[in-house]
Amino acid sequence: MNVVRELPILLVLSVSFFGLPIIFIAAQTASQEVAIESPENPPVVTDTTPPSIPTVEFLTPRDAFPPVFQLHSTDQESGISHYDIQLENGTRFSVAPPGIVQAGFGLDPATYLIQLTAWDNANNSSNGSFNISIPGAPALSISNPPPAVAYADDLVTVEGGGIPGAEVVMRVTPDTGSDFKRTEFRFRIDENGSFSIPLRYELAPGAYNVTFQQRVQDGRLSPREGPFPITIRPYADIGVARINPSLLPYLLGLGLIGTIGFMFTLIMVLTMTHKKSHLNQKIINELQA
Repeated sequence: MNVVRELPILLVLSVSFFGLPIIFIAAQTASQEVAIESPENPPVVTDTTPPSIPTVEFLTPRDAFPPVFQLHSTDQESGISHYDIQLENGTRFSVAPPGIVQAGFGLDPATYLIQLTAWDNANNSSNGSFNISIPGAPALSISNPPPAVAYADDLVTVEGGGIPGAEVVMRVTPDTGSDFKRTEFRFRIDENGSFSIPLRYELAPGAYNVTFQQRVQDGRLSPREGPFPITIRPYADIGVARINPSLLPYLLGLGLIGTIGFMFTLIMVLTMTHKKSHLNQKIINELQA
């Protein structure tokens, strides 16, 4: 590459004045092209090597809850960007280095295969996997499960027992094979270790599956009880009107009161009719005499 560089030049001028030489020193610049060799562009280093296969180091005992582990992988060129983690139930999330993960919350007690992917900063990846066991809480005892069929607004209760102070997690899922419309309810087990859950949630007519779990204080879940299938029907089922069963005790009471009142009225009418007939006969007898 050529560049223009200005260089100073000293000019010596000599003139004669009355025979005496006078020297003038003047400065002048001149342009000079100087060839400068430019350095070549440094070569672009392309990282095409995937990181090492990710490994797992447990920071807590493997059977502890919640389990805490750290992911490890190395990449000597561009470095580790992040880790992708995928559980068997479809849950996915990412963590950045140093890759410390606390897992287990919200997972049913079971052994899970966890898929790992380590990514470097050049978008190269490597895969690994490991198994993790999630410990569970004691199971619930369901003494009165949901009925197979109920009608809208029925007074239905589910009863059972568990650990005092723990939570009962009830999940109601439409029988469509999807959890997207799942509804979750939580109830506290009383100090006596029992619970009674009212199923008065005005579920729309349809088919549902209901499951129950116990969540203890440290977050562990018990194995699921169920699913219990339940079908909610409207009051007018197949064109036939149906009385709400919750009103039957009141209707029976009213019917009993009405029956007693009717019998009392009938007895009073018969008694008065008998007395009136007896009085009329007495008057007739007196007139004939």
